[in-house]
Amino acid sequence: MYANPKSNIDWKGFDFEDRCHYALDGEVKDVSVKVSWDSESRSIEGEYKARLVFNSKGDLVKKYEVEKDGDPFLEEEYYYNSNNQLVYKKESDKKFGSLGNGMVGYLGGVHIQETKYVFDEKGKHTHTYFKSSYQDDFFLKERNTYNSMGVLIKSESINNHFPDTERFYRTCKGGGVFLNDFIVEYYYNLEGLNILVKKYKYEGIRYEKKTIEGREITVPILREEDEDYFPGYKLENESRISYNRKKQVDSILNISYSSLNREPVETKTVKKYDVNNKVILTKRINNYGGVSGSFKEYQVVKGNVIIKTSGYFTERNDKLEKRIDYTVVLQVDGNLRRSNYKDGELESIWLYDSNFNLIEDRDPETGEKVKIFYKYDSKQNWIEKKTIQQDVGYVEVVKRTITYH
Repeated sequence: MYANPKSNIDWKGFDFEDRCHYALDGEVKDVSVKVSWDSESRSIEGEYKARLVFNSKGDLVKKYEVEKDGDPFLEEEYYYNSNNQLVYKKESDKKFGSLGNGMVGYLGGVHIQETKYVFDEKGKHTHTYFKSSYQDDFFLKERNTYNSMGVLIKSESINNHFPDTERFYRTCKGGGVFLNDFIVEYYYNLEGLNILVKKYKYEGIRYEKKTIEGREITVPILREEDEDYFPGYKLENESRISYNRKKQVDSILNISYSSLNREPVETKTVKKYDVNNKVILTKRINNYGGVSGSFKEYQVVKGNVIIKTSGYFTERNDKLEKRIDYTVVLQVDGNLRRSNYKDGELESIWLYDSNFNLIEDRDPETGEKVKIFYKYDSKQNWIEKKTIQQDVGYVEVVKRTITYH
C-alpha cells in the first residue's frame, strides 16, 4: 500500500495478505511476527502469526505460519549455493476447499511445490525443474542457452501446460494462451548490445489419458529434456532495438504476428533521456497512426525539495492530449513529507519519520488520517507498529521479535 522511500534498504522480508513489507536492517537471524487487528465499524478482529529465519548473508531460508495452538507450520524453504544463488525452493500449502453446505475449510493434507535451479560453472542459470504433489519426479520448466562469452542467446519456457494443482488438473484443456510453451532468442551486435529479440509460441499440445484421484482426465504429455526442438513453434513477435551514442536504448520496433493470418502489427517505441540519463519520455507509434506514451519530469527546488511529475499522452487528429497522472513533491527536512497530486489536485500527504517509515497518511479533502506509531530496537528496526484509522475505528498492531547473528 505504501512505498518506503529509503533507496538503499536491504529488503529481507516478505509480503503477506497484501498488508505490508517488512524491511530489516542488519544481520537478522530470526523474526517472529504477530499481527492483530480490530474494526469497530465492521465488527471484525483477527490475528496472524509468522516466523522468518535468515542465514548470515541475509537471505530468507524458512518461513513459518504459527498455528493458533502455537505449532509452527513450515510454508516456505530456500536453499542457496556457495555463490549465494537460490538452488532449491519448497512451498507447502494446506488444502482448503468446500466442506459441503456452503462451508469452506481445511480438507486435510498439504500440497507441496518444489523448484530446483541449476547453474553452470560460470554461475549462469541453465535449467529450472519443478515438481508438485501430483508428480513423482521433477520435470523441466525452463532452459537457458549461452554463447561462449556467457551471454544469453535462448530462453525456453517449457511444460507450462503440465498441471501442478488439483484445479489445474480439472481445468487445463490446452486453450489458454498464457499456458503455451515459449522460446525467446536474443541477437547481439559486435559491441555486445542486444539488437533483436524473437519470441516463438508453441501452438500444439500433446495429451494422454490419466486417472487422478479416481477420475480419468486428459493431461499434457511432458516435453523431455533431450527434446531440443520440435515442430509446432511459430514466430509470435520480434523486437528490433536501436541505440544512441551513449548506448542507451533509442527505439524499439516491435512486430506482432497474428495466428489469424492478418497483417503484422508494428509498434515503434522511442525513448528520451535527461542529463542524468533518466528516461523522461516513452513514445509509442503503431502502423495504424496511433500515438501514445508516458513522460516523467524531475525538478529540484532549493536543494531539499524534489518535484517529480509523471503522466500519459495521446495524439488524436494531430492534437496532443496530455494527462498528468501524479506530481510528487518530496521535502527532506529532518523528516520526509511526500505530497501526491493527481490531475493537478492534491490527493494525499504522506509523512515519514527519520527512519523513513510512514507515520501518517492524510486525505487533504476529508481530513481523514491514518496514523502509524513505531517502537524501535537498538538496531533501529521497529519491533512494534501500531496503525490507527480513527474514522472507521480500525486498529492494527504488528509486533516483531528480532534476533541477530
